[in-house]
Amino acid sequence: MALIGTTKLVLLSGTSSELGSAVKANIDYLNTDCRLIITARDATTKHSLVTLCEKHPQIASIACYPDEDRNLQQFVRSNLSEHGINIASELIDYISEKLGGDRAINRSEIEKLALYAAHTKTIKHPEIDVLLGDNTSQLIDKLVNAVFDGKTEKLGFLLGKTKSEDIQPIVIIRYFQSYLKILIQVGAAKKSGLSTGAAISNLRPPIYFKRKNAVTHHSSVCSVEWCLALLNRFVLLEKQCKRGTNPDPFSLIGQSLLGIAISLSRQRV
Repeated sequence: MALIGTTKLVLLSGTSSELGSAVKANIDYLNTDCRLIITARDATTKHSLVTLCEKHPQIASIACYPDEDRNLQQFVRSNLSEHGINIASELIDYISEKLGGDRAINRSEIEKLALYAAHTKTIKHPEIDVLLGDNTSQLIDKLVNAVFDGKTEKLGFLLGKTKSEDIQPIVIIRYFQSYLKILIQVGAAKKSGLSTGAAISNLRPPIYFKRKNAVTHHSSVCSVEWCLALLNRFVLLEKQCKRGTNPDPFSLIGQSLLGIAISLSRQRV
């Protein structure tokens, strides 16, 4: 909108439940000098808020859903292929884990990779870290270590840091999910008779060498069964965080991580 113009843009964001009553009460009193954009993060095609807006002659409803899991992996693969860049499935998964739910931001990140690999038509693990924010990975690595080392005194600072760096809660959750899957793979391999070193060496994609000591230690104190149970808890936590801002996703994550850290500080699991 023009800086000195009369038309104003109003942005309204929240969950469908939070917005429903307010929109319903005011939908017949729309100001012709304003443009209203409503973002309902958890809306579905059957939600009453969507139905209400679709039936109104002055409102358009546009479906816009976050990128998730398999769809996100396909998005990465197809966009890189459009630029003639073909990489291993393991790296497709790795790139996907670094992306969030915003399609526009994800597209921008993929374009960054494509521009970098325009001549070589390939890209490697360390290059992905550099291009897609290795600093983010390092910060979450510190958070993972603090939790699995049972160092509760570090959690407040690290969680505050992730929030100030605008690292989305879903990214943090999925990072923990990925780390638990690594511990599960290592634990299962050790049960089959492999040494810890051999189990870690067999991981695909291979982990960054600086993470090997942490994985070695954490796999020795965390059982496969405990990791599987915790992985299910993180799946539920992700669903809770996707419901909106009430309760605050960072508060949900903080409470969960504190509980895990406390249990690990007391005993082997």
